[in-house]
Amino acid sequence: MIVFFLAIGEGLAFNKTMKYKGIKKPVILSFVAGMLVMGMLMAVLAYAPNFTKEETTKPVEVLPLQPVWYENHHIIKHALGSIDGKTGTNTISALQENYLAGERLFEVDLNVTSDGEVVLHHDWEDSGQHYLQFSNGIPSHEEFKQNYKYYKYPASDLKDLISYMDNHVDAMFVIDTKYTDEISMESIIEKMVVYATEHHKLDVLDRMIIQFYSEEQYANLKAIHPFKHYMYSLYKEKNKDFEAVSNFCATNQIPTVLMKHSWVKDETSLLPFIQQGVKVYLYTTNQLSQVYEKQALGAYGFVSDHLQESDLQLKQLLDAQQRKEVQP
Repeated sequence: MIVFFLAIGEGLAFNKTMKYKGIKKPVILSFVAGMLVMGMLMAVLAYAPNFTKEETTKPVEVLPLQPVWYENHHIIKHALGSIDGKTGTNTISALQENYLAGERLFEVDLNVTSDGEVVLHHDWEDSGQHYLQFSNGIPSHEEFKQNYKYYKYPASDLKDLISYMDNHVDAMFVIDTKYTDEISMESIIEKMVVYATEHHKLDVLDRMIIQFYSEEQYANLKAIHPFKHYMYSLYKEKNKDFEAVSNFCATNQIPTVLMKHSWVKDETSLLPFIQQGVKVYLYTTNQLSQVYEKQALGAYGFVSDHLQESDLQLKQLLDAQQRKEVQP
C-alpha cells in the first residue's frame, strides 16, 4: 500500500496542474506499477495467516474415555454402528463413519476363523445376510479378509481393531465374544491378549469393556488379564434372578449389566439394580419412543444400530426446559 501511494505521489509531482485527459505517459506507468505492487502485497498478506497457523498451531490433545466410561454415554453402537442404513457389519468402515459422527462407545463381536484367527464377525450362519461367500461354513482368515460385506465394506479382523484403537484413544469398545461349545469365550479373550502383548499394545485393553455371561466366566477372565472394565451380560443367562445378579455386581464393583429391553416391564423390574447403583443397558433398541419409555422405568443406556448420543441429549435438554417452565 505504501509503495502504491508513493507511485501516485511521483505522478502528481510530474505535472501538478494536469487534468484527467492530460495525464502523461510517465504518470500512467507509475499508476500501473503501484497497482501491481499493491496486488502483490495483498497476496502475501492473504497467504501469511495460513502459513503462520500451519507452523504454530499445536494439535488438540485427545483424552481417553475413562475411567468412568459410561458417564454421559448412554448409547452403545451395535456391531460398530450402522453404515448406509446397513446394520451388523462389524467393519472398520462402519466404525469410522460413526466415529466421525461423534460416537465414542461401540460394541464389537469377536469370532474365530477355521485356522484360529480372531475376526470381527457376529455369526458364521448369518454370513449370507452380508453377501459373504465362503467355500465352507467357517472360512480361513485369508478367505474372510478377501471378502467385502455387502460387496462394499472390507471384512475386518482383530488386527484392524487394535490398530484403530491405538490411533483413537478416546473411543471405547464393549467386547462381545461369540463362543461355542468348541471355542470358549476365555480362549477368544486369551488370543486377544496374546496379540496385544506381542504387538506391544496392551494399553488398548484398558479401553475395552469385557462382557461376561456367568460368574464363573468372570473369575476366569480375571485370571487371564487384569481388565479395568467389565459388563455382566444376561444375554445367555437363563436365571433372571435380578436380586442375585445385582448383589454380585455390587460385591465385585461391576458397574453395568446388559439385558433384553423386553425384560423391563414396569417400575419394579430394575429396582434391584437401581438400589445397588448398577447401570442397566438394554439391547437392541432403535426407536426413540422405546428409549424414552424404558428410561422412565429406570434403564440407563441402550445398544443401538441407528440412534446417536445426541438423540438422548436433545431429549434431556427438552426435559430440563420443561421442568424449568413448570417450577413455581
